[in-house]
Order: sequence, then C-alpha cells, then structure tokens
Amino acid sequence: MYALYDKSIDFNRLLKQLRLDTGLTTTKLEEISGISRCMISYIENGHRQPTAFVLNCLLMSMGHKLAVIEED
Repeated sequence: MYALYDKSIDFNRLLKQLRLDTGLTTTKLEEISGISRCMISYIENGHRQPTAFVLNCLLMSMGHKLAVIEED
C-alpha cells in the first residue's frame, strides 16, 4: 500500500512502470483514460503531480483502483 504523497515513493515512475507492465503506450492509455498523452508524459517524467481524479482515471484504465485509507 502506498500513500499518494509519500516522499519515499516515486509515483511518477510507479505509474510509468504500471503502464509498461500492462503493455500500454501513452497513446493507448490516452484513449482508454481520457487523460491527454501530454499530461501522461508530464506525470511520468516528474514535471506534474497527478490530482486524485487523474490518478484514479489512469489507475482504473490499467486495471487498478485508488484506495483512500483514513488513519487515526
């Protein structure tokens, strides 16, 4: 389980690895997710941090879910 803004996790690289593991190009991920190829590239290269909405769209397009866990 990863925290969205956990500094020890490189979510940009993790998203790229998930995309590669599912065999998707940025063009195909754009078609499936509705997130522009340019934005996907910005996120994967660390130039942008995805919002929860964008992250969820990308994850769902690759067969994953975004879970929100509240801590006490």
